[in-house]
Amino acid sequence: MSDPDAVWKALADPTRRALLDLLAAGAQTTGDLCQHFADHRRGGLGRTGVMKHLDVLQSTELVVARRQGRVRWNFLNPVPIQRVCERWVSDHVRGLSTSLNRLKALAEDPADAAELPVGPVVDTQPAAMLQADSLDGDTIELRAVAPQRDGAELYAGSHGSKRREAIWTYMGYGPFSDELAMTRWLNQCAASTDPRFFTVRDRHRGHAVGMAAYLAIEPRQRRVEIGHIWYTPDAHRTATNTEAAYLLLREAFARGYRRVEWKCDALNRRSRVAALRLGFAFEGVFRHHLIVKGRSRDTAWFSMLEADWRQAQPAFETWLQWSGDDRPSLASLRAG
Repeated sequence: MSDPDAVWKALADPTRRALLDLLAAGAQTTGDLCQHFADHRRGGLGRTGVMKHLDVLQSTELVVARRQGRVRWNFLNPVPIQRVCERWVSDHVRGLSTSLNRLKALAEDPADAAELPVGPVVDTQPAAMLQADSLDGDTIELRAVAPQRDGAELYAGSHGSKRREAIWTYMGYGPFSDELAMTRWLNQCAASTDPRFFTVRDRHRGHAVGMAAYLAIEPRQRRVEIGHIWYTPDAHRTATNTEAAYLLLREAFARGYRRVEWKCDALNRRSRVAALRLGFAFEGVFRHHLIVKGRSRDTAWFSMLEADWRQAQPAFETWLQWSGDDRPSLASLRAG
């Protein structure tokens, strides 16, 4: 069992807390962590320094490491934090139980229901339908799916090698047996209104590089999800995903939606990191949520609210307009 004093000491260091924050979003390799902290904006920490911090966290059981071949995967273990909380924090909040018991009594006896808390009043006017056939950015454009136009380009960019076909790992469909099969699927996408699919096209190169969609569209509740997002490998590590997310979010909030959701397979580390990078808040994991391709899927949920968007929008726009190699992170721009 971890020494509580050692856990407190481990948590006192801001770099170690930053490591735990990264691991809270999902397991990461030691190489990924070293690359993250090598950035001078994050301290310019070398591999030796990162390893020293990981060793401290591992010695207190806050981090559990597992080797997979030559790669070391690091996992957050929240149990020591829970023990510290139970030992040192629980006593100070025990008085809250009185309030909770009062709420329970009010629920069982509504005679004094006027004291029960309720949510704030909101505008009940439904949001507008998301009917745009195109969303235009500086480097990309989102267009309603046109199977005959898009099929060959999307198939060629997402099939033919392990690297290309890896993009289908966490999707509920694909890879496809041939171009005709994918075009048939694109015909279904084009006919669908929920999900409402878009083809993501590179404006400079003039061809399709992926897809995205609005789904779970609920104008009366003023919430919508963005998903079915995938890109060909050539579009990875470019501004494509950032600009596509910006265009989808800007349109949704402009149409009166107050909540935009992002969901992904809980094992899809790339998608989880992308959601946090873009400014979505992690809400939790729905265990055994779906069965996808014959496998059990836990689903990680993220959301962005109207208030979040007011902070995120100028950060997106500054990031997208930035020129040069010193472009700051979206998180730093959101923080001001």
